[in-house]
Amino acid sequence: MTLAKPINFTHWIEDSEHLLKPPVSNKTMAVGDDFNVQVTGGPDGEPQRIDIHEVELQVRDIVADLPPVFSAFNNDEQARVCRQCGKLHPGNG
Repeated sequence: MTLAKPINFTHWIEDSEHLLKPPVSNKTMAVGDDFNVQVTGGPDGEPQRIDIHEVELQVRDIVADLPPVFSAFNNDEQARVCRQCGKLHPGNG
C-alpha cells in the first residue's frame, strides 16, 4: 500500500477558497483507491466541518444516489444531533 503525501489543510483551503463559494461550494481534496475526500464551504463561503453524521456508500450516479441519503439525514432528527455538543443540525431548513 502506498501512502498519500500529507496535505497542509490550511494551505489547501487558502489556495481553494474561491472554489468553496456558492453555487457549487465544494471541491475534491483527495482521491484514493477506496476513498474520496471533499471539502464543502458553508453558506458564507467559509469551509466548515461538523462531525455529526457519517454515511458510507458506493456512488455510481451522483444525481440518483445522493438525494436519498440527504433525505434520510434530513428526516432523522437523531442523526442530526451532534454527539459532541448536542446541537441540532437544521437539516435542509
